[in-house]
Amino acid sequence: MFQGSVLQVGGRLFAILFSLIFVINGFFMLVSPRAYFKLPSWLAPKGANITEKKYGSGWGAVELRICGAAFLELLPGFFTTRS
Repeated sequence: MFQGSVLQVGGRLFAILFSLIFVINGFFMLVSPRAYFKLPSWLAPKGANITEKKYGSGWGAVELRICGAAFLELLPGFFTTRS
């Protein structure tokens, strides 16, 4: 019985941490794509194809902002839908 509650608390803490990182990334993507690329790598993991040169300005920045808006829009759905 004790193990189940510890796992439940650990799972909730992980979900909170994941959500916080998700919101920070989405916020920076939406507000300022250039600032997003200044975030440390442990906070904003960027793949090899996502570079500031391509996504820091112009159409790439619009794409990154759309992605940030999607992050912020989809996050509440992860916690409100129950099966």
